[in-house]
Amino acid sequence: MIASSTSAWNTIIIEWRSTAEFLYLLSGILLIAGVVLAYRSYRSSLKATRQRNTLEKIAGYRQTETEEKLSAGIRLIRSGVLAGDRVFHTLPIAEQRTLVYLLNEWDELALYISYQILDEDLRYSRYSQLAIEIWTQLRPSVLHHRKEKTSAWQAFDWLAVRWMIRKHRKDGSRRLNLLREVQVKLDEALKL
Repeated sequence: MIASSTSAWNTIIIEWRSTAEFLYLLSGILLIAGVVLAYRSYRSSLKATRQRNTLEKIAGYRQTETEEKLSAGIRLIRSGVLAGDRVFHTLPIAEQRTLVYLLNEWDELALYISYQILDEDLRYSRYSQLAIEIWTQLRPSVLHHRKEKTSAWQAFDWLAVRWMIRKHRKDGSRRLNLLREVQVKLDEALKL
């Protein structure tokens, strides 16, 4: 009787070992699947949050005062008052303030994008041409202002160059390598 009960215990232990190994493997698979699912949920949530932040920022532009200031700045740039290398310091104070407001707004947006608070793709698809136009027109003024304050509107520089690279990548332009070098320097300056 003792011999048969020992043999029964051995059989149970051997069967349990294979069952335990199977359960251990199954728990490992479920753990990995859970981690992957949690990561994907996190990424999806992060993307949705960025898009919501971006849409809220865009909706903020529809406030009358903000919209008027931004529109006035864009009209001023498109009017040609900054033709050539003319800097906005030579303009009347009211126009200077309008352009500084526009630069500050773009610099803020660039910071939000660099810290991934706003969705860059959503902003790029809608506003890249405008950002590049503003940056191109105000670049001499920014460089003039940087003689006194070296970090002025640096984030906007970073964003404009980044979007120019993106635009020229699609065009296959030769300027791409030069723009990439500038982007590396701006990344270092912003410590990204």
